[in-house]
Amino acid sequence: MIVSREKTPEMIFSANLRRLMERDGVKQKDLVEALHVVQGAVSAWVNGQTPDFPNQQKLAKYFDVTVAELFTEQRDYAGVDGPGITASEDEG
Repeated sequence: MIVSREKTPEMIFSANLRRLMERDGVKQKDLVEALHVVQGAVSAWVNGQTPDFPNQQKLAKYFDVTVAELFTEQRDYAGVDGPGITASEDEG
């Protein structure tokens, strides 16, 4: 059986969401309260389901990133301060 190593948009979104939450010290309950969604929704997003577009927009605004950034695979999140989830500039 051949297994694809390519990441799905859902996998990328979930990884980005977890990293953004870690970057900003945000817990799932914080998102529940800020976005006015149920705990099960946030848990599903963290575990690989993608939210509908209105909630994607809310998440992007909350973390000060674009919706596109939520679905763009990033190489490095370490040491990122401020808006966006772009790779560190000291790579090279």
